[in-house]
Amino acid sequence: MKRIICILLILFALVALAGCKNNETDKPVPSGCDIEDSCADERGENWKVSDLFNDDVVVYTMDEILAEFDKTAIIFYSFEDCPWCYDALPVLLDVIKDEDIKVYYVAATREERADGNPSYDKSMEFFREEVGEKMYIPFCAFLKDGVIVGSHTGTVEGHNAKETPINKEQKEELFKIYQDLYNLIK
Repeated sequence: MKRIICILLILFALVALAGCKNNETDKPVPSGCDIEDSCADERGENWKVSDLFNDDVVVYTMDEILAEFDKTAIIFYSFEDCPWCYDALPVLLDVIKDEDIKVYYVAATREERADGNPSYDKSMEFFREEVGEKMYIPFCAFLKDGVIVGSHTGTVEGHNAKETPINKEQKEELFKIYQDLYNLIK
């Protein structure tokens, strides 16, 4: 009897797995830009992430940010044309609006992200545990005294910034994520 039950369970699992094959309509919704690919906006809007900068944003290149790795800081990696970044940065700035902390914004240009660039390689080495072998953008790291206490990549599940701006519920979800991470470095 046990054999029959085991065989039935295995067959059921195989049938379930066969029904889960990925096709074009089953592709996951991206939640950020692939650091190696284009991140062109399909929403038809004309904007740049730098349009969002205020006094809480300090702009760095990859070379310059390496010195900030030993501080308590929020480091936000972005592309100028990344729609997820454009939707995420205002939420992050809202989290820190009444706090005494700056966002260290790193404009990761395509040239800087080339393998063999010492600054890019050192950044990737520093964030390896957080990002794995490849960084997706936006990538937001929260450091306390030079130690990464948490990070977040992209925005939220289900938000495809290439097609639609972030909605109110997604903003609230992302705000909570950033708030929880910020609380770890206070």
